[in-house]
Amino acid sequence: MPQTCIICQNPDSLLKYVIDSFEIVQCTRCKLIYLKNPVSVDKDTETYDHYFEESTVLEYRCDSASPAMRTLWAINEQRLDWIDRLQGVTSILDTGSGRGHFMAHAASRGYRVQGIEISPIAALYSEKTYGLKPYVLNLDHSAWHIEDTFDLITMWHVLEHLSDPITVLKKLGNCLKPHGRLIVEVPNINSIKFRLARPQQKWVGGNHPRHHRFFFSHHSLKNMLLKSGFHEPVFVKDAYCIPDYSHVTNLLKRCCRRLHRDAFLTLIVRR
Repeated sequence: MPQTCIICQNPDSLLKYVIDSFEIVQCTRCKLIYLKNPVSVDKDTETYDHYFEESTVLEYRCDSASPAMRTLWAINEQRLDWIDRLQGVTSILDTGSGRGHFMAHAASRGYRVQGIEISPIAALYSEKTYGLKPYVLNLDHSAWHIEDTFDLITMWHVLEHLSDPITVLKKLGNCLKPHGRLIVEVPNINSIKFRLARPQQKWVGGNHPRHHRFFFSHHSLKNMLLKSGFHEPVFVKDAYCIPDYSHVTNLLKRCCRRLHRDAFLTLIVRR
């Protein structure tokens, strides 16, 4: 049976890209772009354990010797500036918490934090390095349940990896306090960077369909969140200011963000 669109249940799609053996298609009705033949979710834990096992552990600091870590620190600092401006947020659940850098950064700002992480290797690093012990589970598995509730749930580059994101979003909604918020950030398939990249450069690294199952525009991201029972969607208009980038580059990023053409889309919704 052909896979149907998860948002509008339309079975009809148009082929947009073929990368290796992966077929990326677009729904003919609501325009969601998704992977037609994804890797089984049963392999996800193994995939991310391998990633964290193989990737180099670098010092997470604003003045780290690693440009990647300096950038991540600056991005998390700005994410928390956004969160500071939200009313009534004292507790955060970070899904896909990885090695725990965002959790630790949020804890240093005084937030009560908890995480969800699929990789036991990454979760152990978080516990040993920061004393923060996330729930270790696969969001795409149906059996998980969390008793605690939070003012805010963050999904930094998680949604595009999921097999059944609407089911997961509905379950996460139950982990929010009344009037709680969810922040979702995903790569933007309509970004200037993606559109101008050469074909062989579009799918380098984590954007490869071996890892991503959905490819969002600002329209399809908003539609998915509304379909999942959230409301009052607001896109964050502030682009990340990266210290190692030039003033002109950061200015261009800010303009692209306001036109929904930056590399990332960040959406805040209410329960």
